[in-house]
Amino acid sequence: LVRGVHIRSWPTANSARLKTLGRMGSKVTITCFVTGQKTNGDSIWYHTVRPLAGFVSGSLLNTGHDPAFKVPACW
Repeated sequence: LVRGVHIRSWPTANSARLKTLGRMGSKVTITCFVTGQKTNGDSIWYHTVRPLAGFVSGSLLNTGHDPAFKVPACW
């Protein structure tokens, strides 16, 4: 995870910022993924439930591959 990641209300870079994570290495809990607006060449966004419900661009998370292995699609 990079520093200053935004948890957003929808899987787009223009949607409302719900929370900004501070330090590099902050943890988020994801439940599923969706295809959304492409950011940094990646169109996968993950639905988070911790520390807050919302969406984070896959390009900003260290998942190893997008979509991450064994993470189901949201819809």
